[in-house]
Amino acid sequence: MTARPAAQMIREYFLDPPDPARLEAAEDRLAAAEDRLEWALRDLDAFAPKPPPPAPAPLPEVRPHPGYALAAAAVLAFGVCLVLIDPWFTIIALPCLVGSIALVNAGVAHRADDRAARERAIAEARRKKAARKEADARREAHLHSEVDRLTDALDDARDIYDEELRAYEDECRRRGPKPSDALMDRTLLDDIHSVKEHALVRLRLHRSELVRPAYMREMTPAELENAPANTPDAHDPFVVYGPAYGADYPVWCVLGEGPHAKRRYSRYKVMIICTTRYHVALYRCVLDFFTGELDEESTAEYHYADVVAVHSETDPNSTRKINIRTPRQSQRHLRDAPQAERYFELVVSSGDRARIVTGLTRRRTGDDNPEHFHVLGNDPNFDAGADSIRMMLREKKSGTDPR
Repeated sequence: MTARPAAQMIREYFLDPPDPARLEAAEDRLAAAEDRLEWALRDLDAFAPKPPPPAPAPLPEVRPHPGYALAAAAVLAFGVCLVLIDPWFTIIALPCLVGSIALVNAGVAHRADDRAARERAIAEARRKKAARKEADARREAHLHSEVDRLTDALDDARDIYDEELRAYEDECRRRGPKPSDALMDRTLLDDIHSVKEHALVRLRLHRSELVRPAYMREMTPAELENAPANTPDAHDPFVVYGPAYGADYPVWCVLGEGPHAKRRYSRYKVMIICTTRYHVALYRCVLDFFTGELDEESTAEYHYADVVAVHSETDPNSTRKINIRTPRQSQRHLRDAPQAERYFELVVSSGDRARIVTGLTRRRTGDDNPEHFHVLGNDPNFDAGADSIRMMLREKKSGTDPR
């Protein structure tokens, strides 16, 4: 017998391998942050394009207006001429003087308006220049703050990536290689054989004391494959086992790979049935599949006359009793969820029942007929062992045992 795999190695079988998705997501975030920062540093205008400055508006010119002066001179000359022609025209010449003065004042006022318009245009140009300068300052501050933000984001992305990388590497080192389905099957079979030897010691029996029915049918290759812990050897105990769960403690369950995958459990209830010439001896325990240790051991012995029934069937009302957990995230949404227990039970006249769940089943149809359930995950089938025990009881109780 080869050395038993370590408990941590078996535990790894029930878990998914380290998922690189989180590390890949961190790598993507880091690459995106580096690209954004490089883009920003290469071309800061990518965040806030600077509009081209508008063409300066032409300033109004302050030009002299000779028309007013010429008109005033003409009016004044006309009035002087009238006075020179005849002093009596002085009264007529006075309005000409007043008109020439008004024309001069109008020219001065128009020039003042031009100067004021120019000053307003200069003030507006200065205001727009100040506004553009202020906008450029704000834009520059925004770009610097954006670069600072992207730098901080890059630092955060690097920290997250480093943390995820360390966690991934630690998990890979901690988990190690995942054992194969075949190794798990060999380990369970070796554990069951060890339990059989331990049961013989606890029951104080020797293999030579064990017997099988005289007319026991031969187990078919399919039955031997479905219940590999049972053998055709007449001096070998019968073995029945299945998942060990209770209302307060669940059991881990994973489904192997391939079309004929088996369900494997972290804890097993094991029943060793020893049939002798005079009585039936039972040994029961719970096998911790991680460590190979045994717990909740018990023994019992019954005369053949006290055994009243042997059952191997499906309980359609056991759905709420099932308490399994699937630690593999990849198997938490399997369609074939168990709906009932398949069990083996030995009943004695005192009312005691030695019952053990041997597998989980699912309905083929909508009713609760036990015949309409099918076994999930190729759980072991112990019908051949149950048939042998029934045959042994018939021989002993009917007195037809030829030995």
